[in-house]
This record gives sequence, C-alpha cells and structure tokens, in this order.
Amino acid sequence: MLLLAAALALLAGGALLFTHRFPARMPPLPIDPHARPLDFADHELRRALREYATFTLANGLSPIDECSGQRETYRVVFIPGLGDGRFVAVDIDVLGSTSRVQTWAFNARPQSDGYAWQVVSERIVDSDTLEAIRSDAARLLLSDLPAAIADAFIDASEEVVETCRNGRYHFYRRRNPGPADTPFNRFARNLLALSR
Repeated sequence: MLLLAAALALLAGGALLFTHRFPARMPPLPIDPHARPLDFADHELRRALREYATFTLANGLSPIDECSGQRETYRVVFIPGLGDGRFVAVDIDVLGSTSRVQTWAFNARPQSDGYAWQVVSERIVDSDTLEAIRSDAARLLLSDLPAAIADAFIDASEEVVETCRNGRYHFYRRRNPGPADTPFNRFARNLLALSR
C-alpha cells in the first residue's frame, strides 16, 4: 500500500513538473489574415462606414462589402483635402487567373446632373503585382491597427482601404495619413500606384 501511494505521488509530481515546463498554449492565430474579425462594436468604425457609404457608394462606386467566397477585391479611395489633388479610387479584382485593375475618378456626369464615380481606365496586371498587393494586405490585416480613428481635421485628405477575400470584408480609414512606412500607408500607396 505504501508503495502504491509513493508511485501515485511520483506520478502526480511528474505531471505537475511537465505542465510547469510545457504550459498550455493559446490557439494560434488564423493562418488566413482575412479570417480576423472586423470590430463592428467600435463606434469610430461604424461612423466611418456611414460617412464612406454616403459619399462614395451613393455616388456610383460599386460596393465590395457583399463579399462572397469567390470574390477577391482590393480597393483604395483617395479623397483630397484642400489642394491635395484629384478624387481617385483603384480596384484590383481577381477573376480566376486574371487580375484586372480599374481606376475610378469623381467626375461631372455627362447629363450635367452632378458628379459621380466613373471608370476612367482598366488594365490587366501580372501575378507578381497581385502577390505584392496580397502581401501588403496581409501585413495590414495582421498589424492590429484600428480600422478607423477619431482623426478628423478640417479639409484634410482621406484614404479608405477595403479588402474582400475568402468571404471576409475589411475596412480601414485614415485622414491626413501619417508616416509612409505604416502597413496602411504602404498598402494604399502601392495600390494607388496601379492607377498610373
């Protein structure tokens, strides 16, 4: 009996030592960065989405937030402040093995009933360009940057980034974006460069 008690004590001590040296680990983050959740509980995100829909989507820019499993789209929208240039949006849509870039401009409508977003150019890009954009998007999604922040400045420029991949939608907005080396600015700059 004494031998059995000693064996049980030795077994319990071994288990305790094992769990101390090899503690339980948190489950790993999702392999697909797009699987990370978009925090709709955040007030600034909801406000940014409302303002974005009012200006862009209500004026002819096609929405990409109805994100199905088959769709893969990346978008940046530049809204200039005073003297900062022109309104432009750039989409890259992936359809099978083809990656199509569309550039949109906010122009007067031909019927003179106001302004609207209109496609001004369209072209195909190679797989290396698409992989670079995918990599930038993954860095942005893994950066844990907030989607939108209370950074309103009067007449400041604004950039909005949207992604749709694997049935998941993500949205980021910055006004008067800061340093060029942030994941947000790198993604926005590289996608805007495709309009040229």
